[in-house]
Amino acid sequence: MVNDNHPSAGENEYACRAGTAASFAFGKTLSASHANFGNPSGGHTLGPGKPVGGTVPVGSYAPNAWGLYDIHGNVWEWCQDWFPDSLTGKQVTDPKGPKEGIARVNRGSSWGDDARQCRSATRNVRYPETKRHFIGLRLVLARVQQ
Repeated sequence: MVNDNHPSAGENEYACRAGTAASFAFGKTLSASHANFGNPSGGHTLGPGKPVGGTVPVGSYAPNAWGLYDIHGNVWEWCQDWFPDSLTGKQVTDPKGPKEGIARVNRGSSWGDDARQCRSATRNVRYPETKRHFIGLRLVLARVQQ
């Protein structure tokens, strides 16, 4: 179940970008050396000559500039937000989704997606009861301010 220990969709995108405005944490393009994702030929690689057909252990690829691993590819990640019909006219800085809904936002894409779906801004939608081998989560440890 998704709760406050998961990042919001906006927090996920912000963390993925790691201070950049590029489509990917690693720049304008994403290569098989950056993330576990499908390539146009339908194959998957973990570096040169190492085929992959599913998830890989965290840390198999280099982290982004903020030290976060697997921010692109590997598994779609559940977010706190309910899926909005539109983001048009919404808050740009740390946007929040609707307070209720029937489906949740997923971010990050998976090992079976192509590079276009791995963009920092890509969102997907799934019903909370969905269980798939290409969906996971990212826990967040919030710093308590005193």
